[in-house]
Amino acid sequence: MASADNWAPQLASGSLWVAEVDGQPVAFLAATPTCERLHIDELDVARPHQGQGIGSRLLAAAAQWARRE
Repeated sequence: MASADNWAPQLASGSLWVAEVDGQPVAFLAATPTCERLHIDELDVARPHQGQGIGSRLLAAAAQWARRE
């Protein structure tokens, strides 16, 4: 996994999403807008939280953001 500093451009552009459970980060999706597309750079869900739909919800949030942008 890349360090948090690697995702600064995505954070600045608004294309970084973090999912929390009980106030703790358990997943994130980082993407890069390019032309009229959104490239998913990385999607990670902590193993204990996999299979609960968190990754799907992050993808849905990114898709909704891309349509608005």
